[in-house]
Amino acid sequence: MSLAAALIDAGERTAAADELDRIISHGPSAGLARVAFWGRDLVERAGIHPAAAATPLAPVSLGLTPRERQVLALVAQGLTNAQIGARLYISPKTASVHVSAILAKVGASNRAEAAALFISGAGAVGAP
Repeated sequence: MSLAAALIDAGERTAAADELDRIISHGPSAGLARVAFWGRDLVERAGIHPAAAATPLAPVSLGLTPRERQVLALVAQGLTNAQIGARLYISPKTASVHVSAILAKVGASNRAEAAALFISGAGAVGAP
């Protein structure tokens, strides 16, 4: 990512677009959503358009179960584990387990980062 940023700063927009296309398309599997999110953010800030930036990640590529996608949508709305539990008729502890699994799968370090990934389009498809 820093190479792409440096290329943009140096005025090498075509090379930066190629690098960002590679990053967005082939990010490491453990942190694919996070890498793609950063790549898309840099693309937007720089005003360049690599081919892969137009293709949002599908939730399936993140490895989330249908229930985890539901929980992530509620996390993105700012709900607590207790509120998620009440909404989905599960215990707050079960909601917490789902949130932990989501964070691990999408490579997010906290709920806010997972919510940002969801809102950016990485988890929007098929959400409730």
